[in-house]
Amino acid sequence: MDLFYLILGIVFILLGCFSMYAYITKNEKMFWKKERMIKFYGKTLGTLIHFTGYVIVPIAFGIYLIIKSLG
Repeated sequence: MDLFYLILGIVFILLGCFSMYAYITKNEKMFWKKERMIKFYGKTLGTLIHFTGYVIVPIAFGIYLIIKSLG
């Protein structure tokens, strides 16, 4: 087991979960880059890109790192 990848995977999952919590509670102060993306890409695409980059990718990458550390 590689402890570094395990810890890093847990950190990424926590980061993604924290961002998801901020989306659920509609805490707009945390997402200062979201407004730029909405202005550039439009409301729907900007929100989708931001959600993907700050919620889905960290959680998926964290799961990947945890699986890599256990294998």
